[in-house]
Amino acid sequence: MQSTIRWRDWQKGFVLPRPAWQKTFPLGNQLVTAQSWGEGDPLLLVPGLAGGLPLMAPLVRQLCQDFQVVGVEVREENRLIGDRKSYGLVDLADDLVAKLDHLKLESPTVLGVSFGGVLAMEAALRHPARFRRLVLQGVGSFFENGLIPKVAQWVLPNIPLPTNKPGINQFFKLLFGRNWPDRGLFDAAVRQCWQTDQGVISERLNLARRFDWRERLNRFPVPVLAMRGDKDVMVSKTCCMDLVKRVPSGLIREIAGAGHMAFATHPEQMAAEVVRFAARHCIAA
Repeated sequence: MQSTIRWRDWQKGFVLPRPAWQKTFPLGNQLVTAQSWGEGDPLLLVPGLAGGLPLMAPLVRQLCQDFQVVGVEVREENRLIGDRKSYGLVDLADDLVAKLDHLKLESPTVLGVSFGGVLAMEAALRHPARFRRLVLQGVGSFFENGLIPKVAQWVLPNIPLPTNKPGINQFFKLLFGRNWPDRGLFDAAVRQCWQTDQGVISERLNLARRFDWRERLNRFPVPVLAMRGDKDVMVSKTCCMDLVKRVPSGLIREIAGAGHMAFATHPEQMAAEVVRFAARHCIAA
């Protein structure tokens, strides 16, 4: 029965549900749009390196059953080719706090995946009072410059994408882990990733290479749930556990069979862990 439910959810693909509301507001020199789904305690989503919020649609469908899920894209997600502005990791982290202000979210739970998790943690380190709980997926205490990240750093600036080259597709398969049920859905996920400008992806990856929080976490007051797919080739279990051990209120959960894209391939398991974490750290508003 559970596999049937999972299959039906996957068949909906990477299309976001119809939002309960949608708001557009200025952020720096850009206009950004926020969307909301479901009811309950607010939970702000921060999407990852590529693909934007639509790539998180499977997780949105699960989380909105228990939370008021609010999603806003990371800066530059819809940038026109050649329309480049200079920004750093701190700028993107401060963007996140500015979004909380515009949306009048005083101290929500924030869930960030991959690069979005890096931004969420950096923002919480700089403004801890603005975060009630922090949920991270595919993030450790520092950037691990292993073989797969090095390959990505070389490919993105040098090879025009998207491409159907077998080597590139194999790279994506590594990110997805195992138990991906349908080649058509895999192709759809890859296409959604390339909706983000290749230059933006490359710039974000370059920014991510610079983070190392190991000396900043000892007095971090926000409860943290760190989730990791046990087939993640980007973030090791050791690095993820190091993050959790360094924060006073940290918890780690592994998602069996998932890779770095656990939010897309295993949304029901991730959502269940978030619900349990929220119940465990039910802090009075």
